[in-house]
Amino acid sequence: MFHLTLPAVSVWRVGLGLLLLSLALDAVAASTPVLRVENGAHMAAVRAIAADRDGRTLLTASDDKTARLWNAANGKLLQVFRPAITPGNEGKLFAAALSPDASVAAVAGWSAENDIYFFNSKTGALISRISGLPNIVNRLAFSPDGNLLAVALWGGHGVRLYRRAADWKRFSLIGEEADYGSDAYGLAFSRDGSRLASSAYDGQIRLYALRNNGLWRQAISRSTLGGKPHSLDFSPDGKWLAVSFADVARVSVLHADNLASAFEPPSQTSDGGLASIAWSRDGQTLFAAGRLRQSMSTYMVRRWRAAGRAAAEDFPVAGDSVLGLLAMPSDALAYAAADGSWGVLQADGAIQPRSMPPRVDLRGGDVQLAVDASVVRFHHAAGDSPASFDLAQLAWRRSGDALDPPLLKHAKVRVEGWRDGQNPTINRRPIQLEPGETVLSMAIAQDGGAVALGTGWYLRLLTADGRELWRVDAPAACFA
Repeated sequence: MFHLTLPAVSVWRVGLGLLLLSLALDAVAASTPVLRVENGAHMAAVRAIAADRDGRTLLTASDDKTARLWNAANGKLLQVFRPAITPGNEGKLFAAALSPDASVAAVAGWSAENDIYFFNSKTGALISRISGLPNIVNRLAFSPDGNLLAVALWGGHGVRLYRRAADWKRFSLIGEEADYGSDAYGLAFSRDGSRLASSAYDGQIRLYALRNNGLWRQAISRSTLGGKPHSLDFSPDGKWLAVSFADVARVSVLHADNLASAFEPPSQTSDGGLASIAWSRDGQTLFAAGRLRQSMSTYMVRRWRAAGRAAAEDFPVAGDSVLGLLAMPSDALAYAAADGSWGVLQADGAIQPRSMPPRVDLRGGDVQLAVDASVVRFHHAAGDSPASFDLAQLAWRRSGDALDPPLLKHAKVRVEGWRDGQNPTINRRPIQLEPGETVLSMAIAQDGGAVALGTGWYLRLLTADGRELWRVDAPAACFA
């Protein structure tokens, strides 16, 4: 073995040189423009929705690496906020909060430094950021006066509470609890700003009192309905705390002063969880939504009148899971969905306004490709006529091409556990995916020598013995 020994000074110089080179390369990468298509709408799941005090302005945050500000009355796009992005997950946004006066938008999600970004709502300029958090930010919430920001973190790192300076350029950490048993997703301030509640996938709901600019745990309760309490909301009078769950289609209402169980709203049999919840602004209506669906491509919001005690009413609102709910004036409800849409459900069941991205819905459909890869045809699940695109001419053309559908079976290769699964096998060999990654589509090569897996995050190509050849990031779920 050959060893090279350098004088201490030389080692220091080499180390400094490598550090400067690394910083220079990082600076180049950070300043390299990324070409994006701007079509005036979200192009991937909308993970969060927030509003100002008066409900005139809505803020949405998406997997498409943008946050957007909207006029809540007519759906007009007012501003687009763009955090730092790179290829891959960097820049996907999972959390959003809007200051009560709508002047500042706070957004966060997947970033190298686990940043929280603060943007000027009028100009779109970045004002400041909080960096160096211990893990990904799942949720943000402003206190009713806008002076405090609560943060829920992934990976069992709990919650943090920050106080902002008047100029929004400095933030002081004034409270935290960092020993949660799992990911924290739910945050809610009481309307008077005296309490903060949180929920986490360790099954616990926690209640904090805000005293002397600090965070003091007042009560803790373990859920008996589901193992994953996801969202919660205080009733406007501060008497109740409603909790919804990612793993069951039920809702629990607790006494807000001690987290003791109060009642459950009447429910209907349904599959999936009701991960999102909200009280109306007058407290007379309770809403919940999530994976509650009427059909493969019709997802519902559930409404209980009489302060959560009347029979449930369901309203179709989106083409995929509902990921966020927000009470609006006049008993209206804003929602955000995994199909990239958002809208405002009015008291009479109408949705106005509504923002829908231009898209092709391939859930349950397929993609067909010519042998020479000259033509690709998209076939919708809903039975629409197939749409063919000529890759040589870059133009749509009449359907009618004799193309082969995806190959799902082959004598040489057996793929199992892939459909909506997280533990697929190829010829009985387990395929390692990332935690939480789900396979949504699959195709086998004509000769049986390779398998393509489409997931919620990646397109993967593997050999027949399960060895990964490559993977590329998908900007949204790969359904076909």
